[in-house]
Amino acid sequence: MIALLDIGGTKLAAAATLPGGTLGPVVRVPTPATDPMRALSDLVRDVTDDRRPDAIGISAPGPFDRQHGALLNPPGMPRAWHHLDLTAGLTGRFGCPVVVENDANCAGLAEARLGAGRGVRTVVYFTVSTGIGTGVVRDGAIVRTRQDTEGGHQVLWPAWLDGPPCHCGGHGCLETLASGLAIQRR
Repeated sequence: MIALLDIGGTKLAAAATLPGGTLGPVVRVPTPATDPMRALSDLVRDVTDDRRPDAIGISAPGPFDRQHGALLNPPGMPRAWHHLDLTAGLTGRFGCPVVVENDANCAGLAEARLGAGRGVRTVVYFTVSTGIGTGVVRDGAIVRTRQDTEGGHQVLWPAWLDGPPCHCGGHGCLETLASGLAIQRR
């Protein structure tokens, strides 16, 4: 059984694979401001009925450190989530492999394999949520780059035209103008 976690700025979601590879019920809870490792561990226990999973897969917001499976400073997330080492924390608690991937990459891969992008050579997927993410899938595989094709940080309104500041240090990024947080601010 594989426990699957989706980390978002406002909610956490979890499910586990059932025999035959089907997906069990999805459990959703608000993203807590404190003790994120406890919240994730509780979700794993909930969806696995307290059994040890064979592996844990995590869909995480960017930016994150893929090599260490750690969140860096995801926009809109409480400070307790910043620099959180997901791989070490959950491997230590459950004794199984933990794989962390960018949430937009996960969604893009699912769309390419199971959704509207099935049979198409290249799929570009934009997710608009707390932030804006982009997943690119070519020939059935995620295209991974240094910045994970951060489509939310393409500049639409540059600083020299008084574009609004972005948490990334730039100005006028798509994410600053059209993400869930930007829409809420407006």
